[in-house]
Amino acid sequence: MALSEAKIRADLAAAVDNNIGASDLRDEQLLSDLGLDSMKLIMLTEKWRAEGHEVDFNELIAAPTVGDWVSLLTQDA
Repeated sequence: MALSEAKIRADLAAAVDNNIGASDLRDEQLLSDLGLDSMKLIMLTEKWRAEGHEVDFNELIAAPTVGDWVSLLTQDA
């Protein structure tokens, strides 16, 4: 089951907790610039898996931007 773009952006904004809203995340933004580190990535991956989504940690770590994540995680939407 794929994630929705809105859910990806909302969960990502909550995870980085930089007072940034989901609608403020630009596709070309580097996740590392937002403060996403490996621990936050693990927490997001586990959250989405617990919700029944197929999420591959290695694919996410290789995807550097918000837009890359949206493309990767919404493929089956």
